[in-house]
Amino acid sequence: MKNKQFTRPIITGLAIGGVIAAFVWLNQPLDLPHFKPLDAVAQVESKDRQQKPSPQDLPDVNAAAFKGQGKLAFIWKGLLYHLDGSTGEVKQLTDTGMAAEPTWSYDGEWLAFLQITDQNMMTGPLWLVRQDGSQAHQVQGLPGTVRSGKFSWSPTANRLSVSTKDGLWLVPTEGEPQQFVQTPKQLVRTPGEYPSFSWSPDGKSLAYNVTLQAEEPWNMDDLLFTLAVDGGKPVKHLHTPDAGIMLAGWHNDGKGLLYWLIPVHSGSLAADGVGLWSLLLSEAEPKSLTSGLTYKGWQSISPQGKLLTVAGRGRIAWSEKSLTTVDIKTGKVQNLPNPSGSVALDPQFSPDGKRIAYVAARNLGSDVWGFKKSGDLSAWIASRTLYIANADGSNARAIPEAGKGIIQPIWSKDGSHILYVKDNVLWQMKADGGQPEKIFAPVVSGQEDHFGFYGFTSYESVLSWYRG
Repeated sequence: MKNKQFTRPIITGLAIGGVIAAFVWLNQPLDLPHFKPLDAVAQVESKDRQQKPSPQDLPDVNAAAFKGQGKLAFIWKGLLYHLDGSTGEVKQLTDTGMAAEPTWSYDGEWLAFLQITDQNMMTGPLWLVRQDGSQAHQVQGLPGTVRSGKFSWSPTANRLSVSTKDGLWLVPTEGEPQQFVQTPKQLVRTPGEYPSFSWSPDGKSLAYNVTLQAEEPWNMDDLLFTLAVDGGKPVKHLHTPDAGIMLAGWHNDGKGLLYWLIPVHSGSLAADGVGLWSLLLSEAEPKSLTSGLTYKGWQSISPQGKLLTVAGRGRIAWSEKSLTTVDIKTGKVQNLPNPSGSVALDPQFSPDGKRIAYVAARNLGSDVWGFKKSGDLSAWIASRTLYIANADGSNARAIPEAGKGIIQPIWSKDGSHILYVKDNVLWQMKADGGQPEKIFAPVVSGQEDHFGFYGFTSYESVLSWYRG
């Protein structure tokens, strides 16, 4: 999970001593969301991951339960594995190092991942390997290491885009990377600035942002561009005075973009929730949609062009969080009712867009900023319950068979099953109910940290499901 150490001091408020300290805090460089994936696990496993596990020291995988569900890449004790749902084979793909953030190519033939060398910044060399373990190689020719969350596969071809300190690169599975966008030095805010970026659904274009220099950091503007990957000139679509842009993605028809607008480029303001906007590429003015936290895992788009998102200000997950659907073309918003006394988290549309799965957890209120005892946190985790509802929020029902402590439910390709994490185990169950089946344990092979970033947790750094 992308999170900090489990043992965490009590957070009683955000009081900042002095006007100067407050000003600095509010104007941190914008680079959210960024929290350390598996930081605790990395430290626990540092002595274990330098040698190949013995046959008696292998991950506990239920291959039969995963039959017909695609391919699962997972990290266990720092090493990368592949579970093939067609053959039931579990293949180890790396022998040493600490692998993180496995990501499938569009056709399920390749995996990209990082070999972490700096646990504090979650950076390291970018590697590629075929799903059968062949052609494993470190990508050569990039300017330094790659940071967590800064690479992405094309949705239609076996090549990646990588965001670096000096712009964007295109990385093929064979051959040298090519610089796609070189950010002019006179436009770069700081040497450490990474542009956000997003592939178009057809894989023919990339959207990205650039930050303009200014005498004062709070006066910096952003520009939003698209550029065809096979050549052409950048097309500027938006200029945001005194505000940063963080791309959330494209409209599913490729005719527009979703982005968060970050006032005065403040990372701290972004951590408390900012506005989500939609821009049709054929229009000059964007539309304000809703407000929330900048987690892509809390955004889901249906085939019908509806956005499902967690709305609500404040960085704590256990307060003021509810589900909203938005027509991304018209901007029409529909707020979905929460189960009584609960917040709603981790939403996802079913593949046909007719149902949603999400987690409901106890609403602790905005006065709770942390937990004095680990048992208090465990009690809140235990309140996390799997719900399934119609796409408009109607007929919402809890799924008691799934148990408690549910994190990150994901639909299967045909919508018949849901995968989720509970008690550090990856489970699968039929979407209409039934007995859950264990797929893999432990998901984190060290002391699991449930706190996350103020209650937000994600397993994307250790699990990647290719649903076919």
